[in-house]
Amino acid sequence: MKKFEKNYLRIFANINKAEYSEDEKKLLTELLISITKINFNCNKLKYDIEGSGYGISKGDGLIYEKSLNNKLNEKGYKNLSGFKVYSYDDSYKSAFSIFLNINVLNRLDMYFSWPYNDLESLEKTIEIIKSVSQKLKIDYAYAYPDDKTLFEEGEGRINYIGRSSMLSIPEQELKWEDKFSEITTGTIKKLYPLNVFNKKQIEGLRHLTTEKKIQLSDENQIWIFNPSTLDTENTKVTTKVID
Repeated sequence: MKKFEKNYLRIFANINKAEYSEDEKKLLTELLISITKINFNCNKLKYDIEGSGYGISKGDGLIYEKSLNNKLNEKGYKNLSGFKVYSYDDSYKSAFSIFLNINVLNRLDMYFSWPYNDLESLEKTIEIIKSVSQKLKIDYAYAYPDDKTLFEEGEGRINYIGRSSMLSIPEQELKWEDKFSEITTGTIKKLYPLNVFNKKQIEGLRHLTTEKKIQLSDENQIWIFNPSTLDTENTKVTTKVID
């Protein structure tokens, strides 16, 4: 049986949004920082800015608050295309990436990862989702516990061989990436212990039995499944991409 060591939450938002203002990028950056400080009581943080003109950080690629403020005060948010917030010990990780490219689906992709705690994991996940939903249009999200081999960006896997490690992307993840454009028409990756569904997804899943549903907005509901019945409910889904 897999030993759970971390919680993982992935959010897809603003699908088909074609551009972002500097103010919108600033809001996203401040949102990620505030979620970290409020929900995880992390005050000593590390950051990374993605985008042209911000320079390359040395060492582990992450900078601290003073350097972050200096870069943003000097360069602003115009060229920012992504942002990461990590706790000092790397136990908490979060990031967003803005995809605006003719070769990919325009979207905002976010992830959050933090140490697994059976008693607090569900409540913490819902708190994060509600914080994001207050600022953004969530199109789809899912959350699940996993072990230390999960690589947060793109849900790859880290294979440990002795003292070395190698990153691989499972075939099912590549299959899922090809279906991002179908999220707004009802496609899901598969059922997870916690999911945020849009109206089209809900229409195709009404026959399922959930443990709990939470109305998140006019467009979204949080669906929570009992782990003991999750596999059975997954077999009833015809709109999923992977098993």
